[in-house]
Amino acid sequence: MEVNRFSHRITFPILFSLLCWPGCGANTAPEPKADDDRTAAVSSTNSATQPDPSELLDEVIRRYRRCEAYSDAGQVTLKYRTNGRQFVDSAPYQVAFQRQRRLFANVYQTTIDADGTRFRSRITSPDVPELNQQFLDRGTPEEITWAELTEDSVLRHSIERGLGRFPIVLELLFAPQPLSSFADQQLFPRRLLDNQKIDGHGCYGLEIETPDGPFVLWVDTVTRIVRRVQFPVWDIAAKMAAESGAEEIQVTAELHQAQFEWDAGQSLESLEKRDGDRLVSQFVLPPEPLPTDLLGQRIPPFALRSLDGKEIDSARWEGQLVVLHWFVDHPACEASLQLFDKTARQYTDNQNVVFFAVCAVSSDVSSAEIEQLLQTWNVDTPILRDSDAVGRDVFHIAALPAIMGLGADGRLQIYELTYIPRLDELLSSGVEQLLDGHDLAKEVLARFDEARNSYLRSLENRGQDPGE
Repeated sequence: MEVNRFSHRITFPILFSLLCWPGCGANTAPEPKADDDRTAAVSSTNSATQPDPSELLDEVIRRYRRCEAYSDAGQVTLKYRTNGRQFVDSAPYQVAFQRQRRLFANVYQTTIDADGTRFRSRITSPDVPELNQQFLDRGTPEEITWAELTEDSVLRHSIERGLGRFPIVLELLFAPQPLSSFADQQLFPRRLLDNQKIDGHGCYGLEIETPDGPFVLWVDTVTRIVRRVQFPVWDIAAKMAAESGAEEIQVTAELHQAQFEWDAGQSLESLEKRDGDRLVSQFVLPPEPLPTDLLGQRIPPFALRSLDGKEIDSARWEGQLVVLHWFVDHPACEASLQLFDKTARQYTDNQNVVFFAVCAVSSDVSSAEIEQLLQTWNVDTPILRDSDAVGRDVFHIAALPAIMGLGADGRLQIYELTYIPRLDELLSSGVEQLLDGHDLAKEVLARFDEARNSYLRSLENRGQDPGE
């Protein structure tokens, strides 16, 4: 039997949102109106002189595996349009490498500095502040290997980020079988696109079809170095569209100044332990913070309003389980409220539980417009209005959609922000447990304490003295 999500929130994966979108990337700005003059299409070469796509891919892999050095000044960019404006978010995607001597990588929020003696790394995460205080420092074999980069699961997930795969350059340099996930040509057909100039270099466009969209390597026609990578985005696009209405989404790695040489002139900051850092031989992921300090607390009296303006005091629900879904006119709220409504329909005849859709739009929007909106969404859940910012001031709701569940004793048992794909199943399970007498909040708090203590023990066990 599946453990209900509302009572089983122990740890969360460090699959950070891609570039912390929207608006939280390392560098976020509206996209310039003018085209980037560093990239220009060039006339297609005669097909007789074009390489075979599979042979070109094999040649690229061989070139990276045999190189003695490599460096770039790479960046990964996320382009998207929302609310009529186009934005570009960017983050580091830089690698410098000398075989059997040195690796420096600055990728997203992760930095690696290995010199053949020590392997050091730091994760700088606004989402998981406790990781910022950990400094990984361990001995390493003289030759840096794929295992060194992948054996620490937290480090690996941090490097992979929202793209769900290692940076292409690190994979080409270190993986035993680079790009092996695309090996089956029947499942992943390949073709060449028209050549382009990127940063002044002529490049072949090697496109690999994937279920998530095209994956394109732009390969230097002379050196066979990869100068740009266009990533498949269909899955990312669907999630961003559901959460924010984003569209025209592109994810691209620009490998500026890529060369098969070590460029000592690039900015490579050696990693050093800072005062207050916790020394570890392996990163330790802390438990997910509690969603709110209100969990398990009795919520003070509050009032919402019916669509005809009547005040609905929370005292009228005493002794009942109350589930409230705050929403506005937004695609994520629409999808979430439809799943919420699916659950609410199951309890229409149950007098022990009530469900309400709570509209958080301004008073300028009429009740008739709100009713029409929910009819358009095919939602039948009874509607209330939050005219006095109860969600903000009483429940401390900072994002929508939001779901609050109050037990029969008025204590907060469910606190969920943002869209949850399987909300109907998870919410039904949570409601059933509450109706059966379970104290979900108490279970969450107990599991958090257990996870916190386990984290502190793991952190202590993974500490080390660099001299040992």
